[in-house]
Amino acid sequence: MIEIGKIYLEDNGAGRIYVPREVILALSLKHRDILRLKTEDGELKAKPLRDLE
Repeated sequence: MIEIGKIYLEDNGAGRIYVPREVILALSLKHRDILRLKTEDGELKAKPLRDLE
């Protein structure tokens, strides 16, 4: 389980974490300098921006 502030995300057992689209949007707006968050079929994918540049 990952804790982000007061948001708890649970692994579904397949190594993937389901994150509601609204949470992704809120996190990407608040932490856009740290993470780029994307979803594909509800899967959380995050990479430090320095790795993407």
